[in-house]
Amino acid sequence: MKKSLVIVAFTLSMSSQAGAEEATDYDQKICELESSLAYQIMSFRQSGSPMHEVLQASVGDDLKSVVRDAYDTQQFQSEYAQGIIKTEFAKLRYYKCLDRMGVKF
Repeated sequence: MKKSLVIVAFTLSMSSQAGAEEATDYDQKICELESSLAYQIMSFRQSGSPMHEVLQASVGDDLKSVVRDAYDTQQFQSEYAQGIIKTEFAKLRYYKCLDRMGVKF
């Protein structure tokens, strides 16, 4: 887990420096990656993983912000509710990423 979070954190930090006005393939790939990571982090949250362990494996302020947002969300018991919250959280992070990139949608 730690190695993949470090690699993604580096990629996200590089992407926040890009700042384009229109969606490029690069922007969309970065936001898809961030969305996928958000889904995984919410999966950790919903499975009961301690926040401090996920934060320790996270590098960079952007990634730590995703972890904090995930752990501000209620932990659900049913698999159905967990599936919904993971998908919605990932979608929200995707939209926030596009917004941060300056992509109009």
